[in-house]
Amino acid sequence: AYKDSFPHEDNAIQIALRGPEGSIWDVDFLQTVDSVFTSFRQLPRLDSVISPTELEVVRANALGVTRSPLLRFKDEKGVQRSQKILSRDSLFYSNFFSADRDYIAGIVLVDPEILDSDIRDEVSDGIRDRCEATGYEYVISGIPYIRTQYVRVVRGELLSFVFLAVGLTLLAMVILYRSFWGTALPLVVVGLPMRWNIGFMALIGVPRGLQS
Repeated sequence: AYKDSFPHEDNAIQIALRGPEGSIWDVDFLQTVDSVFTSFRQLPRLDSVISPTELEVVRANALGVTRSPLLRFKDEKGVQRSQKILSRDSLFYSNFFSADRDYIAGIVLVDPEILDSDIRDEVSDGIRDRCEATGYEYVISGIPYIRTQYVRVVRGELLSFVFLAVGLTLLAMVILYRSFWGTALPLVVVGLPMRWNIGFMALIGVPRGLQS
């Protein structure tokens, strides 16, 4: 029931950038944040990008409801005005600004269908590269991004384990058989069926994973 009510829990990537000298109230920094979140929209298979620079202040008055930008960052005067507005409604915007105002954050929602595909890695790398290019400190979290990093770590460790296992097996066989053919023939007997199995799996479209 929770998943049905909150379907975006698994496909959200949170990105936070740290302001220069520990403060987000800097014109150049806020303009950079606005640019980088705009550039995220060029990445493939995104549902939406929630940029902190596009947040609005909603007020009700005698004429109805008015909307105005929360952050004004064209000049220093606009930044100071935004700082005052945020200080009055800090709890409402707590998901986008750290308590000490060191970090400003936004959210990228990816298409749930790419969570187990290579496009997820492309999106994660694209977000990281764009944050890296800003020159500011940043933090990225969220299941899609973490899953990409986790898979790469496991893949690297698995590759190292395979090479280590093969090396130890070769060493043991050389010590036991003490001949070239005594070592080579068992490897051929075991290796050829494995190659055939992997090739057949690829032919029929069975994905290769940790279990397979």
